[in-house]
Amino acid sequence: MAALAILALAYLGLGWYIADRFSRPERWPVTLSPAAYGLSYEDVEFPSAVDGIRLKGWLIDSPGTKTIVVMHGRNSVRDEPNVGILELAQALY
Repeated sequence: MAALAILALAYLGLGWYIADRFSRPERWPVTLSPAAYGLSYEDVEFPSAVDGIRLKGWLIDSPGTKTIVVMHGRNSVRDEPNVGILELAQALY
């Protein structure tokens, strides 16, 4: 009976740990900006429509009429050099 209780606690503990890791991504500071790539930009911030989470980004205005939204992945940051988002923004501009 004690072994069953230990297994149940281990199962619940592991489940909680996994859920916690997947539901709270790591946060990293933003250190670069589009200005480092010769792009003029504006800081933008707005709440998400569903749960009001504050979303931040950059608006890089271009002479064209199209809008392209580029987003980073989970546990990443918008200026991360390994992902190349700013390089992509520069190429799309």
